[in-house]
Amino acid sequence: MEIKLQRFGGMVPLKQEATTQVNWSDQELEQLIGHICRDEKKEPENMNEICHYLEVQGREIPVDLKKVPPKYKAIFEGLKTELKYVKA
Repeated sequence: MEIKLQRFGGMVPLKQEATTQVNWSDQELEQLIGHICRDEKKEPENMNEICHYLEVQGREIPVDLKKVPPKYKAIFEGLKTELKYVKA
């Protein structure tokens, strides 16, 4: 399956995206989302806050990259280095 990491915000609010292919089971994906999902209703701490979303199987999930389990760190670090600017 394809996953896409999206980054929004910052001093100049631009959007960045990176995609990769993974072979996770649905159960593995749901467990990962349970670990890294952040509360959508939480207000940003400041107007320049950077937010990350994981797009997978037609869903956009707000995520906290600090909560990524070690097993998946390399995948997310790779996605972060591959982020490219896109038109929002």
